[in-house]
Amino acid sequence: MESAPAKRLLTKDERQKYEDTYTYMYVTTDSSSVFRPITVLRARGAPNQYLVPGRYSGFSEEGQLYTPLTEEEQRLVMQQLGANKIVKFL
Repeated sequence: MESAPAKRLLTKDERQKYEDTYTYMYVTTDSSSVFRPITVLRARGAPNQYLVPGRYSGFSEEGQLYTPLTEEEQRLVMQQLGANKIVKFL
C-alpha cells in the first residue's frame, strides 16, 4: 500500500512573488482528476514564468499546503502550458 505524499508548504512570503489570481488546471490521469484541480500561479512581471504548487490541501499559519503532482501529471501540465514557459513545481 502506497503512503500519501507529504504536503508541501507555499509560504506567505513565496506567495507574494506571484500574481493574486489563481488559475486552475485539470489533467486527466484518472476519472477522479476532474474533482481535484491543480493550482497554477503566474510570476509577477514575468508572463512566461509559472509556479505549479500542486493540488490545494489546506493551510497553516505559515502559508498554504499542497499535495505534489506525480511525474505524469507534471508532464501533462507542461504540455497544457505550452512551449517557451518556465515552470517550477513545488
